[in-house]
Amino acid sequence: MTSTKAHRHLFSLTLSAVATALGVALAYLPHAISLGSAARLDLAILPILLLAVWVAPPYTGAALAAVDLLSCLTVGDEIYLPITLVKLVLGLLMGLFLYRRPVKPLRGSLVFLFLALTVDFGLMTMALYPLFGSFFAVITARAVSVPVNLLLRIAFYLLLVPRVTRIARPYLVRNGLLPKEESK
Repeated sequence: MTSTKAHRHLFSLTLSAVATALGVALAYLPHAISLGSAARLDLAILPILLLAVWVAPPYTGAALAAVDLLSCLTVGDEIYLPITLVKLVLGLLMGLFLYRRPVKPLRGSLVFLFLALTVDFGLMTMALYPLFGSFFAVITARAVSVPVNLLLRIAFYLLLVPRVTRIARPYLVRNGLLPKEESK
């Protein structure tokens, strides 16, 4: 492994760890602002969203799954493997659609709308069904939380990600942590 590849790998691991720690810390807030057990405000995904723009999809998926596991352990919730697997898929898809892509309003909105419908509503409803035993209860709860979380993610993506990227990217490119074609 060359020195530049080693730096990029170390940078990706370090950034993933920091985003995971921030995600676990943000996981405490929805318990104060809970919309119900299946309708939680998902603030823990916001640092992972920024991570999806900067590092490869496997790091993003692993970080979001780690946030779910660690937040369950620290908050006192039970670990439920289907939800963790859905979070892993969500992180992988976010990384796949956002990594090395320019931050554009229409593109970001369409990506998050697609992920909200397929993963947040579709897969998560299937994962939560055994816990509730009623599709009506799960669909009602997801119908409340998915649009709220969708708007939160789009706003974060459009308002904060370009500004943070604009500040950090020149430093990262100068030190060889990100390729030069990403500095646009």
